[in-house]
Amino acid sequence: LPGLLPSPEWKLRHRKSAWYPGETLITGIGQGYFLATPLQLASATATLAARGKHIEPRVVRAVHEPGPDGELRLTESKIINIGPLAANHWERVIDAMVGVVESERGTAKRIRTSAYRIAGKTGTTQNHSDGWFIGTTPVLTAGVWTGAELRSIHFRSLQSGQGANLALPIWGWFFKKVLADSTLGITEEMQF
Repeated sequence: LPGLLPSPEWKLRHRKSAWYPGETLITGIGQGYFLATPLQLASATATLAARGKHIEPRVVRAVHEPGPDGELRLTESKIINIGPLAANHWERVIDAMVGVVESERGTAKRIRTSAYRIAGKTGTTQNHSDGWFIGTTPVLTAGVWTGAELRSIHFRSLQSGQGANLALPIWGWFFKKVLADSTLGITEEMQF
């Protein structure tokens, strides 16, 4: 499933309708016709955390056999540097995402930890059929999506169907396991 970044031209071509000024705003916050897969969201968030260095993501579906030395080997990912952007632009967005976790009003405050500074974003579709959370650190970005493929299957309320209640706890459990695994080499020094 490809994502969709709608534009005035797209709307005219596909919806036979004019683009309204408010649609630019709602598209900018991921609402309206905008569509993104969890992998696209995680990839964009990882690029943000790396301040413009995009590392092509990999999905591991299965691990078969280690090499003769017992090590599992992955091929190198392609790295693309996004065009120049002032450092304060990256920092402003990262700080806002850290606020999602560390602020008293943040939607992901339940995963806050004194051991690690996490940036994140919760999300919920308009009919409460999907909830997601993307969390990132300078060395790890992961996303959790919860929901149903059929749009008619959904929760009745935002309270039950939001990403902060569905996907966030799964991400928190995952990250706790990552931090506890010393073989991964992720330490408290690797922070924003």
